[in-house]
Amino acid sequence: MNTSKLSRRDFLQRAAFMTMGASAATALAACQPAATVSDDAAAGDAAPMSEPVELSLWTFGSFFTDFYEAIFPAYKEIAPDVTIEVQEIPGGQLFDNLIASFAAGTGAPDIADIEQGSMSRFFKGEIGLIDLTDLIAPYVDDYVMARTDPYAYLGHIYGIDHCLCPVVLYYRHDLYAEAGIEMPVATWQDFAEAAQGFEGTEAAAISLADRSWGDYWMLLTQRGTGGIFNADGEVIIDQPEAIDTLSFYVDQLASGTFAVTPSGPASYAALTEGTIAGRIGADWFGGFIKL
Repeated sequence: MNTSKLSRRDFLQRAAFMTMGASAATALAACQPAATVSDDAAAGDAAPMSEPVELSLWTFGSFFTDFYEAIFPAYKEIAPDVTIEVQEIPGGQLFDNLIASFAAGTGAPDIADIEQGSMSRFFKGEIGLIDLTDLIAPYVDDYVMARTDPYAYLGHIYGIDHCLCPVVLYYRHDLYAEAGIEMPVATWQDFAEAAQGFEGTEAAAISLADRSWGDYWMLLTQRGTGGIFNADGEVIIDQPEAIDTLSFYVDQLASGTFAVTPSGPASYAALTEGTIAGRIGADWFGGFIKL
Protein backbone atom coordinates (compact mmCIF):
# COMPACT_ATOMS: atom_id res chain seq x y z
CA MET A 1 0.00 0.00 0.00
CA ASN A 2 1.14 3.52 -0.72
CA THR A 3 2.30 5.01 2.57
CA SER A 4 2.31 8.63 1.37
CA LYS A 5 -0.05 10.91 3.25
CA LEU A 6 -3.27 12.06 1.65
CA SER A 7 -3.22 15.85 1.65
CA ARG A 8 -6.15 17.90 2.91
CA ARG A 9 -6.76 19.23 -0.60
CA ASP A 10 -6.65 15.75 -2.14
CA PHE A 11 -9.10 14.51 0.47
CA LEU A 12 -11.54 17.30 -0.28
CA GLN A 13 -11.04 16.92 -4.04
CA ARG A 14 -12.00 13.26 -3.81
CA ALA A 15 -14.84 14.08 -1.47
CA ALA A 16 -16.22 16.20 -4.32
CA PHE A 17 -16.69 13.27 -6.67
CA MET A 18 -17.76 11.00 -3.81
CA THR A 19 -20.61 13.43 -3.21
CA MET A 20 -21.82 12.68 -6.70
CA GLY A 21 -20.95 9.00 -6.65
CA ALA A 22 -22.69 8.08 -3.43
CA SER A 23 -26.01 9.46 -4.61
CA ALA A 24 -29.09 7.34 -5.15
CA ALA A 25 -29.68 6.22 -8.72
CA THR A 26 -32.87 8.23 -8.87
CA ALA A 27 -30.94 11.46 -8.22
CA LEU A 28 -27.85 10.80 -10.33
CA ALA A 29 -29.15 12.42 -13.48
CA ALA A 30 -29.52 15.79 -11.79
CA CYS A 31 -25.97 15.63 -10.43
CA GLN A 32 -24.15 13.99 -13.31
CA PRO A 33 -23.04 17.18 -15.16
CA ALA A 34 -21.32 18.42 -12.02
CA ALA A 35 -19.46 15.12 -11.66
CA THR A 36 -17.42 15.64 -14.83
CA VAL A 37 -13.87 16.57 -13.85
CA SER A 38 -11.74 18.67 -16.18
CA ASP A 39 -8.01 18.28 -16.80
CA ASP A 40 -7.40 21.32 -14.59
CA ALA A 41 -9.40 19.73 -11.79
CA ALA A 42 -7.39 16.53 -12.09
CA ALA A 43 -4.28 18.65 -11.63
CA GLY A 44 -5.59 20.03 -8.35
CA ASP A 45 -8.13 22.76 -9.22
CA ALA A 46 -11.84 22.51 -8.56
CA ALA A 47 -14.03 21.35 -11.43
CA PRO A 48 -16.00 24.24 -12.95
CA MET A 49 -19.77 24.00 -12.72
CA SER A 50 -22.21 25.62 -15.10
CA GLU A 51 -24.80 26.26 -12.40
CA PRO A 52 -25.21 25.82 -8.63
CA VAL A 53 -25.79 22.29 -7.40
CA GLU A 54 -27.87 21.49 -4.34
CA LEU A 55 -27.45 18.06 -2.79
CA SER A 56 -29.28 16.37 0.05
CA LEU A 57 -27.57 14.18 2.64
CA TRP A 58 -29.30 11.90 5.11
CA THR A 59 -27.36 11.01 8.24
CA PHE A 60 -28.00 9.62 11.71
CA GLY A 61 -26.44 10.83 14.92
CA SER A 62 -25.72 14.41 15.87
CA PHE A 63 -21.98 13.73 15.94
CA PHE A 64 -22.08 12.92 12.20
CA THR A 65 -23.99 16.13 11.56
CA ASP A 66 -21.37 18.05 13.51
CA PHE A 67 -18.62 16.35 11.50
CA TYR A 68 -20.14 17.31 8.15
CA GLU A 69 -20.82 20.88 9.20
CA ALA A 70 -17.22 21.18 10.41
CA ILE A 71 -15.73 20.14 7.05
CA PHE A 72 -18.21 21.94 4.77
CA PRO A 73 -16.33 25.29 4.82
CA ALA A 74 -13.15 23.58 3.58
CA TYR A 75 -15.18 21.65 1.00
CA LYS A 76 -16.63 24.93 -0.24
CA GLU A 77 -13.13 26.10 -1.13
CA ILE A 78 -12.87 23.53 -3.92
CA ALA A 79 -16.58 23.23 -4.74
CA PRO A 80 -18.01 26.72 -4.24
CA ASP A 81 -21.10 26.01 -6.34
CA VAL A 82 -22.17 22.99 -4.31
CA THR A 83 -24.56 23.30 -1.37
CA ILE A 84 -25.28 20.27 0.80
CA GLU A 85 -28.32 20.14 3.05
CA VAL A 86 -28.00 17.70 5.94
CA GLN A 87 -31.08 16.00 7.33
CA GLU A 88 -30.67 14.02 10.55
CA ILE A 89 -32.90 10.95 10.81
CA PRO A 90 -32.77 8.15 13.42
CA GLY A 91 -30.79 5.20 12.07
CA GLY A 92 -33.51 2.58 11.75
CA GLN A 93 -35.96 5.05 10.27
CA LEU A 94 -33.34 6.37 7.84
CA PHE A 95 -32.66 2.93 6.40
CA ASP A 96 -36.37 2.11 6.13
CA ASN A 97 -37.07 5.43 4.42
CA LEU A 98 -34.20 4.92 2.00
CA ILE A 99 -35.37 1.45 0.99
CA ALA A 100 -38.92 2.75 0.57
CA SER A 101 -37.70 5.61 -1.63
CA PHE A 102 -35.79 3.19 -3.86
CA ALA A 103 -38.89 1.04 -4.21
CA ALA A 104 -41.04 4.07 -5.05
CA GLY A 105 -38.49 5.52 -7.46
CA THR A 106 -38.63 8.93 -5.80
CA GLY A 107 -37.75 10.71 -2.58
CA ALA A 108 -34.22 9.38 -2.09
CA PRO A 109 -31.44 11.77 -1.05
CA ASP A 110 -28.31 12.32 -3.12
CA ILE A 111 -26.09 10.96 -0.35
CA ALA A 112 -26.89 8.70 2.59
CA ASP A 113 -25.04 7.46 5.64
CA ILE A 114 -25.63 3.71 5.89
CA GLU A 115 -24.37 1.87 8.95
CA GLN A 116 -22.32 -1.15 7.90
CA GLY A 117 -24.52 -3.62 9.74
CA SER A 118 -27.51 -2.48 7.67
CA MET A 119 -25.75 -2.35 4.30
CA SER A 120 -26.75 -5.86 3.23
CA ARG A 121 -30.38 -4.74 3.18
CA PHE A 122 -29.57 -2.60 0.17
CA PHE A 123 -28.18 -5.49 -1.88
CA LYS A 124 -31.50 -7.28 -2.21
CA GLY A 125 -33.15 -7.06 -5.60
CA GLU A 126 -32.35 -4.03 -7.72
CA ILE A 127 -29.58 -1.98 -6.10
CA GLY A 128 -30.47 1.70 -5.77
CA LEU A 129 -26.92 2.88 -5.06
CA ILE A 130 -24.24 4.03 -7.49
CA ASP A 131 -21.36 1.66 -8.22
CA LEU A 132 -18.24 3.56 -7.12
CA THR A 133 -15.70 0.94 -8.16
CA ASP A 134 -14.35 2.71 -11.24
CA LEU A 135 -14.53 6.15 -9.63
CA ILE A 136 -12.25 5.23 -6.75
CA ALA A 137 -9.93 2.95 -8.76
CA PRO A 138 -7.20 5.63 -9.16
CA TYR A 139 -7.10 6.16 -5.40
CA VAL A 140 -7.20 2.66 -3.93
CA ASP A 141 -3.66 2.97 -2.57
CA ASP A 142 -4.71 6.00 -0.52
CA TYR A 143 -7.64 4.29 1.21
CA VAL A 144 -7.82 1.50 3.75
CA MET A 145 -9.66 -0.73 1.33
CA ALA A 146 -10.65 -3.21 4.03
CA ARG A 147 -13.12 -0.57 5.15
CA THR A 148 -14.94 -0.86 1.81
CA ASP A 149 -15.71 -4.56 2.37
CA PRO A 150 -18.97 -3.94 4.29
CA TYR A 151 -20.11 -1.74 1.40
CA ALA A 152 -19.13 -4.09 -1.44
CA TYR A 153 -21.16 -6.75 -3.20
CA LEU A 154 -20.12 -9.17 -5.95
CA GLY A 155 -16.92 -7.25 -6.59
CA HIS A 156 -18.54 -3.81 -6.75
CA ILE A 157 -18.11 -1.04 -4.17
CA TYR A 158 -21.15 1.04 -3.27
CA GLY A 159 -19.87 3.11 -0.37
CA ILE A 160 -16.79 4.54 1.31
CA ASP A 161 -16.54 4.62 5.08
CA HIS A 162 -15.83 8.08 6.48
CA CYS A 163 -14.10 6.65 9.57
CA LEU A 164 -11.76 3.75 10.18
CA CYS A 165 -13.62 2.66 13.33
CA PRO A 166 -10.66 1.55 15.45
CA VAL A 167 -11.96 0.00 18.67
CA VAL A 168 -10.51 1.06 22.01
CA LEU A 169 -11.32 0.99 25.70
CA TYR A 170 -12.88 4.25 26.88
CA TYR A 171 -12.43 4.59 30.62
CA ARG A 172 -12.96 7.05 33.45
CA HIS A 173 -9.45 8.12 34.40
CA ASP A 174 -10.62 9.35 37.80
CA LEU A 175 -12.34 6.09 38.71
CA TYR A 176 -9.46 3.96 37.47
CA ALA A 177 -7.03 6.07 39.51
CA GLU A 178 -9.18 5.66 42.63
CA ALA A 179 -9.14 1.89 42.07
CA GLY A 180 -5.35 1.95 41.81
CA ILE A 181 -5.27 0.90 38.16
CA GLU A 182 -2.41 2.28 36.10
CA MET A 183 -3.14 2.36 32.39
CA PRO A 184 -2.22 1.12 29.90
CA VAL A 185 -1.92 -2.58 30.64
CA ALA A 186 -0.37 -5.10 28.27
CA THR A 187 -2.85 -7.98 28.19
CA TRP A 188 -6.46 -8.77 29.04
CA GLN A 189 -5.25 -11.01 31.85
CA ASP A 190 -3.27 -8.10 33.26
CA PHE A 191 -6.38 -5.97 32.96
CA ALA A 192 -8.50 -8.52 34.81
CA GLU A 193 -6.00 -8.66 37.66
CA ALA A 194 -5.75 -4.88 37.89
CA ALA A 195 -9.53 -4.51 37.75
CA GLN A 196 -9.83 -6.33 41.07
CA GLY A 197 -9.28 -2.86 42.51
CA PHE A 198 -12.96 -2.20 41.79
CA GLU A 199 -14.09 -4.93 44.18
CA GLY A 200 -16.24 -3.41 46.89
CA THR A 201 -16.99 -0.27 44.87
CA GLU A 202 -20.19 0.70 43.08
CA ALA A 203 -18.50 0.64 39.68
CA ALA A 204 -17.56 -2.19 37.34
CA ALA A 205 -14.28 -1.86 35.48
CA ILE A 206 -15.86 -2.36 32.07
CA SER A 207 -19.34 -2.59 30.60
CA LEU A 208 -20.69 -4.88 27.92
CA ALA A 209 -23.90 -3.78 26.24
CA ASP A 210 -26.67 -6.36 26.51
CA ARG A 211 -27.73 -5.97 22.89
CA SER A 212 -24.47 -7.01 21.26
CA TRP A 213 -22.27 -8.64 23.86
CA GLY A 214 -21.23 -11.21 21.25
CA ASP A 215 -19.45 -8.45 19.39
CA TYR A 216 -17.13 -8.01 22.36
CA TRP A 217 -16.52 -11.74 22.57
CA MET A 218 -15.54 -11.61 18.90
CA LEU A 219 -13.12 -8.74 19.52
CA LEU A 220 -11.48 -10.60 22.37
CA THR A 221 -11.32 -13.82 20.36
CA GLN A 222 -9.60 -12.06 17.48
CA ARG A 223 -6.80 -10.91 19.75
CA GLY A 224 -5.06 -14.12 18.69
CA THR A 225 -5.96 -16.43 15.84
CA GLY A 226 -9.55 -17.02 16.83
CA GLY A 227 -12.79 -16.14 15.11
CA ILE A 228 -15.79 -17.89 13.61
CA PHE A 229 -14.11 -18.87 10.32
CA ASN A 230 -10.51 -19.25 9.23
CA ALA A 231 -9.04 -18.11 5.91
CA ASP A 232 -10.30 -21.30 4.24
CA GLY A 233 -13.86 -20.74 5.39
CA GLU A 234 -13.75 -23.53 7.96
CA VAL A 235 -15.67 -23.09 11.21
CA ILE A 236 -13.26 -22.58 14.10
CA ILE A 237 -15.67 -21.30 16.74
CA ASP A 238 -15.13 -24.51 18.72
CA GLN A 239 -11.35 -24.18 18.75
CA PRO A 240 -9.37 -23.70 22.00
CA GLU A 241 -8.92 -19.94 21.42
CA ALA A 242 -12.67 -19.39 21.27
CA ILE A 243 -13.38 -21.62 24.26
CA ASP A 244 -10.66 -19.99 26.36
CA THR A 245 -12.01 -16.55 25.49
CA LEU A 246 -15.56 -17.49 26.45
CA SER A 247 -14.33 -18.97 29.73
CA PHE A 248 -12.44 -15.74 30.45
CA TYR A 249 -15.58 -13.80 29.59
CA VAL A 250 -17.75 -15.80 31.98
CA ASP A 251 -15.20 -15.55 34.79
CA GLN A 252 -15.08 -11.75 34.51
CA LEU A 253 -18.87 -11.46 34.53
CA ALA A 254 -19.04 -13.70 37.60
CA SER A 255 -16.40 -11.68 39.44
CA GLY A 256 -18.03 -8.35 38.63
CA THR A 257 -15.05 -7.05 36.65
CA PHE A 258 -17.30 -7.00 33.61
CA ALA A 259 -20.88 -5.80 33.92
CA VAL A 260 -23.78 -5.96 31.52
CA THR A 261 -25.65 -2.69 31.04
CA PRO A 262 -28.43 -1.70 28.67
CA SER A 263 -27.26 -0.46 25.31
CA GLY A 264 -27.76 3.05 23.98
CA PRO A 265 -28.38 6.11 26.18
CA ALA A 266 -28.63 4.03 29.37
CA SER A 267 -25.09 2.80 28.82
CA TYR A 268 -23.77 6.32 28.26
CA ALA A 269 -25.57 7.47 31.41
CA ALA A 270 -24.00 4.65 33.44
CA LEU A 271 -20.55 5.79 32.34
CA THR A 272 -21.37 9.38 33.25
CA GLU A 273 -22.86 8.43 36.62
CA GLY A 274 -19.93 6.18 37.48
CA THR A 275 -21.73 2.85 37.85
CA ILE A 276 -19.42 1.61 35.12
CA ALA A 277 -15.89 2.90 34.66
CA GLY A 278 -15.09 1.74 31.15
CA ARG A 279 -16.65 0.79 27.85
CA ILE A 280 -15.30 -0.76 24.65
CA GLY A 281 -16.23 1.30 21.61
CA ALA A 282 -15.20 2.50 18.17
CA ASP A 283 -13.96 6.01 17.46
CA TRP A 284 -17.49 7.34 16.94
CA PHE A 285 -18.46 6.31 20.49
CA GLY A 286 -16.62 9.35 21.78
CA GLY A 287 -19.34 11.50 20.28
CA PHE A 288 -21.85 10.07 22.76
CA ILE A 289 -19.83 10.59 25.92
CA LYS A 290 -20.58 13.71 27.94
CA LEU A 291 -19.04 13.80 31.40
